Amino acid sequence: MRFVSTYPMKAYDAIHLATCFEAREYASKGEGDFYFVCDDERLCQAAEKENLKVLRPRSSAALDELMRLRMA
Repeated sequence: MRFVSTYPMKAYDAIHLATCFEAREYASKGEGDFYFVCDDERLCQAAEKENLKVLRPRSSAALDELMRLRMA
């Protein structure tokens, strides 16, 4: 509910964002590389404001970042 009241987004976008927070805590205990992958610019901006690392699949830097993560 906090995301819907804080950012201009629909409920299912808020679920996407909230799920990322839960998955990050479960998978990495809040550490390491954990990305919110999204192609919706408003949703990406909200994720960045919430201090999530964002990977935009269509961005020119996406492939470079994926290669970096694969080599790590």
